[in-house]
Amino acid sequence: MKDHVSKKLVWLGLAVTLTLALASGASAQPGEFVKGVLQPLADGFPNRAITLVVIDEPGSRDGFLARNMQEGLNGISPVPIRVSDEPLAVGGTFDKMVEIKGREGGKEGYYVVATDYFGAATDPLVYDIQKELGTTIDDLNGVIVTDRQTRIVLQRKNAPWGLTWASLVKYVKENPGKVNFSAPGVGTGSDIAMSAFLAHVGILDKINKLPAANIKESNTIVGAGMADFCIGRMDTAIPHIQGNKVDVIMFTSPVPPPWDKNPNIVSWEQAVPGQAGKDLRNLGDYILGWSVVKEVSKSHQDWLFKLFKAGASTASYKKRETVFPGNYVGNFLGPEECKVMVRKMAADSEPIIRSLGLHWDQQK
Repeated sequence: MKDHVSKKLVWLGLAVTLTLALASGASAQPGEFVKGVLQPLADGFPNRAITLVVIDEPGSRDGFLARNMQEGLNGISPVPIRVSDEPLAVGGTFDKMVEIKGREGGKEGYYVVATDYFGAATDPLVYDIQKELGTTIDDLNGVIVTDRQTRIVLQRKNAPWGLTWASLVKYVKENPGKVNFSAPGVGTGSDIAMSAFLAHVGILDKINKLPAANIKESNTIVGAGMADFCIGRMDTAIPHIQGNKVDVIMFTSPVPPPWDKNPNIVSWEQAVPGQAGKDLRNLGDYILGWSVVKEVSKSHQDWLFKLFKAGASTASYKKRETVFPGNYVGNFLGPEECKVMVRKMAADSEPIIRSLGLHWDQQK
C-alpha cells in the first residue's frame, strides 16, 4: 500500500513538473518579454553581443546617449550590450553605415548606430552620397527615436536691442547689416536649422553670418562678445551662461526649468505660432535615436525597437531629462515613422540649403 501511494505521488510530482515546464516554455515566446527580459526571435537573433556605435568621441552627446542606453538595457537585453566609440575625421552616418555592412553581423542588426536624424536627413542634400558612397537617403534604416534635445539661442551681454527674441528681430529689420550671427559650422545641422528659422522671420538676408568651426566655437565667440548671437547646445552653452557672458533668449523646444520662469525667453513654437512653428521645431531640435543598415530584416528591426523602447522607458534612462536640461524622453517613433520623418526633414530643408548655396549640385 505504501509503495503504491509512493508511486502515485511520484507520478503526480512528475506530472506537475512537466506541466510547469510546458507552461514556462509556452510563456517564453520568441520576441516577447519574460520576467523583464526580451526573448530572442525564433531565428536565434540575437545570439551574441549587440554593439552601440557612436560616431564621435566617448564624452560626446552621442557617447552619453549610448552609455545611458547601455545602462537602461541592463537586465532587459538577453545578450550583452557594448558601446564602441568610432569618431570619423570626415563623413558621418552614411559613411559608417557603408562600413558596417562589411562587418560580420552588420546586416543582421548586431551594430546599431546612434543617429541625429536631422543631420542624417540633410547629409544627402549637402553631399552626393550616391556618387561618393553608392548609397541614398533610403539606406538610413531607422529603428527608433528615443530623445529630443533642445537647441538654445544665445546673445552677447548688453546687446542694444534688449533681452528678447522679438526685440532682436525688430532691431535687425531696422538696422540691416549691423548684427553678426556666429554660424556653427557652415552646412551643419545647426547652421541649416537656424538659417531656416531666420529666413522664416525675414532676417536671414539682413544679418552678417560669421562662420565658426563648430557649435562650441560659435558659442565661445558670442561669449567673448565678438559676435552678437548664435545657436547652441546645452553642453556648449552652460559654461558661458554660468560665467554670465551671454543671455538666453530662445529654445527650439518648450522652455525647460529654470528658464521657464523668465517671461523673456520663448520657444520656437511661441515665436512662430501654428504649424509653421511645429515644423521649424522639428528642424531645430536634435531628434536622436538608433539606426541600422538597410539590409537588416523587418523582424530584427522590430525586435530592436522593442528592446530600445524598453531601455528608454526605465527610470535610469529617464534621468536624462534632469541631468540634461531640455532633454525630452518618451516620444517614441518606430521604423516606419522614422522613414516618414527623415523624408519630411529632407524636403523641408532643401529650399533653405539651396538658398545658402550648399546643395551638392550647386558645388560643381
